[in-house]
Amino acid sequence: MNKKELIDKIESLPSLTSITSIRPYVDKKIVLGLISQLDEEVGKEKRYIVKMKGLNEYHSYLNYDSIDDEWYFTNAENGPVVGTHHTRKQLEEAGFGWVFDCEGIEVEEVEE
Repeated sequence: MNKKELIDKIESLPSLTSITSIRPYVDKKIVLGLISQLDEEVGKEKRYIVKMKGLNEYHSYLNYDSIDDEWYFTNAENGPVVGTHHTRKQLEEAGFGWVFDCEGIEVEEVEE
């Protein structure tokens, strides 16, 4: 689930309308504020482009497709759905931690 989907789900939560409500009270504004703060913290992490040496420019960059939850090599274009800028944590959790120690891979830090 990406940030927008999470926000949409939180915004769709029912509000407490009476004291007898079975659901626990959740203040949506507080939760949305916390998500915004979390996003700011995540934004401070270093991000990297991962490029496989020896391939042409159109198929050499590691991409993550957040909709299909898939990783593959293609061009260097970074967008909201398919991205080439990854945190070290994202790479390691996806099983790509080895790219930082591989001679056949170039890892470059990028500014967001």
